[in-house]
Amino acid sequence: GLAAAEATIAFPMWILAYELTLGEGSLAHRLRALAPVAVVTVAYLLWWSSSGYGVSGSDLYISPFDRPVDFAWFAVVERIPMLIMGALSPIPAELVVRGGPDHMLVVYRALGWLCAGLGIAVLWPLCRRDAVCRFMGLGALLSLIPMAGTFAHNRLLLFATVGTSWLLACF
Repeated sequence: GLAAAEATIAFPMWILAYELTLGEGSLAHRLRALAPVAVVTVAYLLWWSSSGYGVSGSDLYISPFDRPVDFAWFAVVERIPMLIMGALSPIPAELVVRGGPDHMLVVYRALGWLCAGLGIAVLWPLCRRDAVCRFMGLGALLSLIPMAGTFAHNRLLLFATVGTSWLLACF
């Protein structure tokens, strides 16, 4: 999958979520179970980087390897809340990309945070009491991290909607 599409980098996040929520044994044992996935993922990322793939010097596409601080800032502050909004509401994640006056961008970001906060607050009790829902929620959330390298867009929600659809159905 990794050789077919960069978006597949979200899949190891689901395996991490599984081991953290549904895996058996001690935490150390569950983390050791991730070793094969980590080796394949790191090998892929090294090949990807050494082959010249990726983007540099762009504000639309931010590499966590090239600019880790910018990636963390944009991912946490802007992009992941917008992606959560796109996954949990009828409002599209790409609202910020549409642009407009600066004050509207602030409104769009605030709307993303509001939708993400409300969605998490509503679904949190479900995740606390049900291990499978915890797995689905964590898997959805972790799978958004690699997607946050580019502008928020509903097309990036393939892996996350597996979990958010489960959560919404259980809710």
